[in-house]
Amino acid sequence: MSVKTVFRCFYASILSLITLALLWTCMVKSYDLFFNQDSKVHVVQIATDQKHHYQLVHNQDKNNPQLFIVFNDQSYLAKISCQHYQDNLCKKDGVGKEFRQVLHADLQQIKQNTYIKNLTYLNTQTQQKFSYSFTDADLQQFYQSDLKTARNQLITLAIFAVFALFVCFRIFRNFKKFLHQ
Repeated sequence: MSVKTVFRCFYASILSLITLALLWTCMVKSYDLFFNQDSKVHVVQIATDQKHHYQLVHNQDKNNPQLFIVFNDQSYLAKISCQHYQDNLCKKDGVGKEFRQVLHADLQQIKQNTYIKNLTYLNTQTQQKFSYSFTDADLQQFYQSDLKTARNQLITLAIFAVFALFVCFRIFRNFKKFLHQ
């Protein structure tokens, strides 16, 4: 066996593994989006007291901005997409990003998505209290928007997976010719 033949065998096996991973991801995500009917709303209420200290932190990432509710400066309790909170909680002004102490928050979780229903926080730098409330209709609209985005991402992934499957099929159909070409 020449180095070229070994490389092509290795290339075909790696391409097959990637194709299988893409197809598996498509199947799992399709099940989650279309067939999983467990859309119960789980409500989590948190409040800062003497033992529990919560902070609202914004990562300010350009590609995927997120809000985190951090517990005792150690780990985060909730990760929330800034997509729906650009006008209020995820402003780009930079004021109070690391000084927001959560006094009370009601979080709703629908499947894998977490949304803020009510939030009261204290800017520890200026000692101002801020409060935000969102209706159930707002949260449902946020969920539908996230669902539409997930479906579009799934369609893109499925197209890519089908193309990879086509390439694998072409390689394995003429495998001997592929190895010795």
